[in-house]
Amino acid sequence: IAYVREENWRTDDEGEPIDHERFSPTDAANFDDQTLIHLEPSQDGTISGLSLTINKDPAALRAFMIERNIKDNWKESVERHYELAMVFYTITMYRSYIDENEADSSFDLDDTGLLPADVVARSINALAPTIMPTIISDDQLERISE
Repeated sequence: IAYVREENWRTDDEGEPIDHERFSPTDAANFDDQTLIHLEPSQDGTISGLSLTINKDPAALRAFMIERNIKDNWKESVERHYELAMVFYTITMYRSYIDENEADSSFDLDDTGLLPADVVARSINALAPTIMPTIISDDQLERISE
């Protein structure tokens, strides 16, 4: 599991990196503020061979903390919940696609030109606007909000 931060992918309005030392063209190609994860397929087709990169500065996470007025001392915990959720969502969704593909011959990703890793990453990234409320329960929110 790898992590990226805003300084690894963000550019200013002129296309210049906001942090020249930490900027990565590869990260910039794979991430923006709406991208939660990037997933590279495993070479041997196993889950353990997947290469998951998690964006630690997505708009969904930052907006959730601001809109829900998360207390400063709880922000790190919310970030950890987000990271764990990305790992678990990725693994379970990937496993589900592989199992479905093996069990149902009509479910064929080969016709789409997409790899299971592509489908999983697109699916998780599409959930960005709604994912945080599924990670942090209402009961937890009452304790960690101001």
